[in-house]
Amino acid sequence: MNKAILNQTAAKTLATSLRLRGASAAGKKTIALHSLADAKLRSDSAAAVCLSALLFLRAYPDNAQIAKQAEAELERLSERTGAGKVVLSVSWRLACWIAEHFSSSARIDWDNPPAEEPLTELFESAFLTPERDILISQQYEQKQLVELLSGPKCTDLQGLIAAVRTLGKSEEASQRIYAMLGVWIQIDLPNYHSSLPGIRLLPGKLHFHSGKLKRSTSVRAQLRRKLPQPLKLKKADRKLLLDAARMS
Repeated sequence: MNKAILNQTAAKTLATSLRLRGASAAGKKTIALHSLADAKLRSDSAAAVCLSALLFLRAYPDNAQIAKQAEAELERLSERTGAGKVVLSVSWRLACWIAEHFSSSARIDWDNPPAEEPLTELFESAFLTPERDILISQQYEQKQLVELLSGPKCTDLQGLIAAVRTLGKSEEASQRIYAMLGVWIQIDLPNYHSSLPGIRLLPGKLHFHSGKLKRSTSVRAQLRRKLPQPLKLKKADRKLLLDAARMS
């Protein structure tokens, strides 16, 4: 993968490397970092895959050197791409939140859901400093991004829970949750561990897979009827997301 163009095949290879655990995990991540540093970003999807992978490496570095290198590459990538890619860092945080609360080891009490962190706070904590600076310079407020990704009736993660709850009942709700989680990130929702194996980097599609969830998990019943299925958005919603991704 050295000096390779990050296309879909490369993305799958990288995803496989990042999912490996055990003695070779740190070595695989170091190799992935070098590949990302040399990658030629010739499309939005390539940049999205690169950013998603770096966010993964920063969150689960295995050692301080990998963490430092991933942080440096993230800042460099921010300078190369622009503000549109910040939506992916938010997608990452949302994915982690879902992994924490909707894991296979616990049932979900829909009548008493866990405490939600407001999406505006997620935005603030997810943004890297260069990304915040770009947003400020463009006068593109976090509130606008929240509305863009989640819709007027879904301003915090309580809305996210509501959307997940109605999966299989409402196509609109399904599309909304897919849009919130990002168009370039595939999410498994299986048994999450420290290396978060449920995140897969596959540009262009978003799938939920419930096959690995335990039968006792409440969310399985909400997911199994329609999923996995690709991201489908109405034309207007798709245009909004593409416009956000093309901000420069």
